[in-house]
Amino acid sequence: MKAPTYKKTYSSQPPVDFEKATGLTGISQKYKFPGGLTARQFDMCARGILPPFNQNPPEALGALKQIFNSLSALNPVAKAIPHGDDPRYLVHAIFGMASSMNIDDITFFIEQCRATNNGPVAHLTRQNPAYLSRFLPIVVGTGVYPSWVMSPATMDKAYAQIHNRRPPTTPAPRT
Repeated sequence: MKAPTYKKTYSSQPPVDFEKATGLTGISQKYKFPGGLTARQFDMCARGILPPFNQNPPEALGALKQIFNSLSALNPVAKAIPHGDDPRYLVHAIFGMASSMNIDDITFFIEQCRATNNGPVAHLTRQNPAYLSRFLPIVVGTGVYPSWVMSPATMDKAYAQIHNRRPPTTPAPRT
C-alpha cells in the first residue's frame, strides 16, 4: 500500500487556498481594505511601505498603528486583536488580516508569540503534542497541510466539517 501524499498550501492567502483545496468553509475571514484594495493587493502594498520595525521602533510604531487603525475602522472585529501597541504584534495583525486569517488565528498566533518569547511560533507550536493531536487529524482528513498556525477554534471548525463528511456507516442487513 502506497503512503498518502499531502499537498502543502503556500501563498499569501493560506486560509483561502486551504478552503479551495479542501472544500471546507469558514476557515478564512474576509476583510475590507483601504481604497477598495483586495487582500492580495493590500498585502503587496503593505510589504512595500511598512518601515522595518526592528530598526526604528518609535517611527515604525506610529506607522503601524495608523495602518492598523485604518483597518480597524473598516473592520471593527479587528479591535479584538491583542496587539498591545507592540510593533511585532501589529505587524502580525496587519499581515494576518492581509492573509485572510480569521481573528481567532491572528489572536492565537500573537498569544503564542508572547508564550514563546517571540520564538519560532510555527515550529514550536507544531512540536506541542496537544496541538499536534488536534492538527494532524485535519491534515489526514483533508490531505492538505495548512501552512499557517491554526487556532484551536479554527481546528474545531475544520474538524467538525471533516467529521460530518464521513459517509454514514452501512446498516446491518435485516434478518
